[in-house]
Amino acid sequence: MGELCEFAASYLVKQLLRGIRLDHLSLYCPSSACLAWITKRLNVYNAAGAGALTSWDTLRSLRIAINSEWDTEREDSETQQAINEMLRTLPPVTSLHIHLPEFKHHIHPNNPGSVPHKIKLPNSSLARLTRLTFDCDWHYRTVLDTIRPCLDLAVLTLHLKTSTLGYNPASNSPSAFSPDPVKDIHLPQLKVLRLRQANPIALRILRHFDTPLLAELDLSFKFAGFSWDTASAPRECHWQDHIIPYITKSNCQTTVRRLRLHGVTTSCSILQELVMTCFPWITDLTLDCSRIQGQSTVLDLEHLTTSKGFSDNVPQLRTINLIRSVPSFHRDSPLSKSCTTPESQIPFAGSGGPRATPPKPRIITIGRGQVDPPQLEDYDTDPISDPEDEFDSWDFNLGVRGSSLHTLEHDYL
Repeated sequence: MGELCEFAASYLVKQLLRGIRLDHLSLYCPSSACLAWITKRLNVYNAAGAGALTSWDTLRSLRIAINSEWDTEREDSETQQAINEMLRTLPPVTSLHIHLPEFKHHIHPNNPGSVPHKIKLPNSSLARLTRLTFDCDWHYRTVLDTIRPCLDLAVLTLHLKTSTLGYNPASNSPSAFSPDPVKDIHLPQLKVLRLRQANPIALRILRHFDTPLLAELDLSFKFAGFSWDTASAPRECHWQDHIIPYITKSNCQTTVRRLRLHGVTTSCSILQELVMTCFPWITDLTLDCSRIQGQSTVLDLEHLTTSKGFSDNVPQLRTINLIRSVPSFHRDSPLSKSCTTPESQIPFAGSGGPRATPPKPRIITIGRGQVDPPQLEDYDTDPISDPEDEFDSWDFNLGVRGSSLHTLEHDYL
């Protein structure tokens, strides 16, 4: 590092060890060396405290974000050892958010064929987690192996950084290209699965999940103002082909209640098949900065939801939320960002009025005023007691939030 990291200052570690009790802590580090500084100071002051209970020890939620720089001199470097030591001695948190720089920063620039440096999370720390957010673009096999001990997870967010998750976990290993199948991962308590900045091809990771109690699936494809048009894409980009095997394997067709698709263009037929096959008991469907190919997404949805085949097979669907940016609307009638309930409810033929039974799904279109790009996935952070106090992830998450409201990302548990 060219400059001394601010985290080297002793007052920060003193606060962690001798300050007021903390429930949540976020550490935003520009480099791995900064995190190493904290670890070294913690070890020094902790030793002096003779094992007394500290603020660090009482944390329930921890977020560690390393922005872009990673010490790549050698895997047994002092920095790498310090980071491994911190992760080995994590406080007994039940909510953990790890943000790592892109994979390329883990490889020494003068030796591109070298084995990348990976963090090592102890199984004991992973086993106690109920919530995990993991931001990385590692090979999907490595991601799965990392989270495999998390049997008590209720909420899992994987921020894929637009990667196909195809990086080789051991590029110079003779067995790196062996045909051995990837071992599936069983998460018996998982209720919410969220994928951020997903490349459609990367959704093959879903094929290796088994989540029998899943209640919410949230897929976000949008990043840096770009969204995927998979309706006319090559077959390998048909993300929906990965969802059906996943839901079938997990046997959770009757447990999923909420589905969100963010930043994708699809067709009415694909959406119909997906919902009827995989999510027949959903109550809420959100299309966030997504659209259906055709002249009008709203009209297409109206025709879809009023068709007898669909309504008979998806009987619990009550709300379809269309969250869209201003350019999607006519310029002469934009909806204001300041509106708290800017909804346009589409009347359904034969609905019998508001007291009809059973009620038809409402199609609610929510518009935004002009916002400063890029927007955030505001709620994909670690949960704390008051939702109004949730910290954002601007500096370290490059995900684009396509609206000012994410219906499905509030805490349902």
